[in-house]
Amino acid sequence: MEVDKQIRFLYPPFILFGSLFLGLYFNNINILTVFNFINNENLIGALFGGGVIILLAGYIIGTITISFLRIFFFIVSLGKDTYETSGIKNYEKIGKLILKEKKIIKENRLYALATYDHEVLPENIHKWIQKRWTAFHTSANSVTSLILSLSIGYCLGINVITWWSVVMFLFIIMFLSQ
Repeated sequence: MEVDKQIRFLYPPFILFGSLFLGLYFNNINILTVFNFINNENLIGALFGGGVIILLAGYIIGTITISFLRIFFFIVSLGKDTYETSGIKNYEKIGKLILKEKKIIKENRLYALATYDHEVLPENIHKWIQKRWTAFHTSANSVTSLILSLSIGYCLGINVITWWSVVMFLFIIMFLSQ
């Protein structure tokens, strides 16, 4: 997997755990008592298992985010033809460029756009689109991790209605504005 794609799985778990630690701080709760790090054996085991947990949490957060986005966009697009909103004339232009035909059938539009992106657009524009897509995924996954941290914090007994929720709300606004 490319480094850019790996990043979007690594940031959200760190944001999740950082948010939980911030919630513990705002509630004056000692982290050692919550996670039972009383002796060194628990701490060493947690450090070794931390890498696996980070990767697994990143994958789970990404799956939850994509599932939510699919449901959201399905509900938003009910009753609409999503292909028609992007313009038939654009598909005709792409069809002329890559297929030397004017008409692209509806089932092949995604493939036509992917071919156009990879073969016709200059490399620097293609890389810019990839970076923007990775930034979108990272921001969406970060918002999901912040919302999950509030839920997990509530289950751990952290008082959610404090400065912690205000800070999380501001971070969510920041990630959504990306």
